[in-house]
Amino acid sequence: MTCWPFRRSYSDDPLKDAATARDALDADAWARVRALARARLVRSARTRTARPTAARDHALILVLGDMGLRSHEARSLLVSSIAARRSDGLRPWLTVVGKGDKVRRLPIPTDVDAALLRWERERPPELADDPLLFPRLGRPRRDGAFPDAGGKLSGQALSDMVKPIMLAAGVAGELAHPHVLRHTYGSLFMRNGGELSKLQALMGHASSETTSLYVHHTREGLEAAVSANESGRSLLEAHADRRRRRAS
Repeated sequence: MTCWPFRRSYSDDPLKDAATARDALDADAWARVRALARARLVRSARTRTARPTAARDHALILVLGDMGLRSHEARSLLVSSIAARRSDGLRPWLTVVGKGDKVRRLPIPTDVDAALLRWERERPPELADDPLLFPRLGRPRRDGAFPDAGGKLSGQALSDMVKPIMLAAGVAGELAHPHVLRHTYGSLFMRNGGELSKLQALMGHASSETTSLYVHHTREGLEAAVSANESGRSLLEAHADRRRRRAS
């Protein structure tokens, strides 16, 4: 039996319209991508990625897949975009500038927060005056310096960073793209029982119709929802009673 590392738009859902479906990773594939991105933090003979680069890439991948940011939103984040929003200051929030310069503020998940703190510790001193949260790093010198660090990552540079990690996790080539991580976030959020209106706010959709593309209902789930709101005997029970009366 073939074990697919991803599920294209949850095609096992008999009620989903394939014409409007979103390409997304399933939970297992996303877990493998996350694990591989984290594994690059540990230097080995096979892993030659510099620690600052691995820390930046790991945090960036989690921001895409665990918070659902668009590529340009993640690449435009500032260091000052992170701030405490609650009065107790226990959970940091992220200020995101989306399409049409619309601003939304998002609570940062615990795993993402840990990755961002690691990136802050590993951030090269050459970036001390760079306001971008995820700037370019360039190639490190043998002494560990990053002489070309600074400036905004391009969309192609982000794709070139994400694609090898996704491919190594077994994701098909056509899905190895940063925007698939955004779709993955939306799909898994709804699969885990999230509310449509909350997902719309988290992802920055102007229309709920766009957010509704992440809703996946099975026949069993719809039947269960109807049954939960019914009162009295079910139609099947009533039908069985009628058949017994006719037979007697």
